[in-house]
Amino acid sequence: MLFGGIILMERDKWQPKHNRSGIEILADILRLLRLGNTGRIQITHYAHLNRNQAITYIDDLLEADLLEEAKEEMGLPSYRITRK
Repeated sequence: MLFGGIILMERDKWQPKHNRSGIEILADILRLLRLGNTGRIQITHYAHLNRNQAITYIDDLLEADLLEEAKEEMGLPSYRITRK
């Protein structure tokens, strides 16, 4: 966007515009995983979390039986949504 001869960078459309609740973050993770098996790194980037936050949310989803571990991809764990 051009403003007075200065180019302003638009905010990334995927970046959250407000503080999200835990439910919104869990929904983001599940939204990504409905596309197929996904690893922790992809979840971290897609949901805009740091490593520790991603591990916490993934563990919560595993405990609730909403996620299960899938076969490893390139030596890294991946996850998929359960039927529940």
